[in-house]
Amino acid sequence: MIVINDSSTDRILELLQNVKDKRLKIFSYENGGLPVARNRGISHAAGEFIAFLDADDMWTADKLELQLAALRQHPEVGIVYSWTSYFIDGQEESIFPYNPIFFESNVYDKLLVNNFVANGSNILVCRKAIESVGEFEPTLKSCEDWDFYLRLAAKWHFVLVPKYQILYRQSSSAMKSKVEFMEKEALRVVERAYQAAPPEYQFLKKQSLAWVYEYCT
Repeated sequence: MIVINDSSTDRILELLQNVKDKRLKIFSYENGGLPVARNRGISHAAGEFIAFLDADDMWTADKLELQLAALRQHPEVGIVYSWTSYFIDGQEESIFPYNPIFFESNVYDKLLVNNFVANGSNILVCRKAIESVGEFEPTLKSCEDWDFYLRLAAKWHFVLVPKYQILYRQSSSAMKSKVEFMEKEALRVVERAYQAAPPEYQFLKKQSLAWVYEYCT
């Protein structure tokens, strides 16, 4: 477990001092933002598979176990994802599942239209897949996970664990509450995606833009 302390202002370092486990690695940096923090985690990772868990999200106890099994059952696949539920900050008993989807194999066109993976705490990804597409785009301040997933989907197949395993926290202070900011960064992701997309996918751009504005609404 690699903890990237991105100039946190909570008690994370104090709390982690009580965890006596040599598998826990802690690295502290000046604030670089979410994509930079994830990239720093990648740089320290030594494993064949990498997963990301943002500070305000949670996994079910079987998340890694079932995702790893799915990747091993499908060695041609580079990424596995699960279904997401969300809850309101401070109300963990109020769980609201997102609509289940069943996209697998080549999901590139589906992911162009909307980020069905839903958040950055979802995937388990092979290191070789990351190495083939590069890390998170450090200039993006939001929607960097969608950009990353799109680059992966252009080269790799996805597989699904059809189970709600990601608990995504929503709060008034969260990034997704800043609608104008989210809109700006999401539109940047769309432009980046269609600059790289083959000609046969260009007709989907209006659908992608429609999803962005629906999401912001």
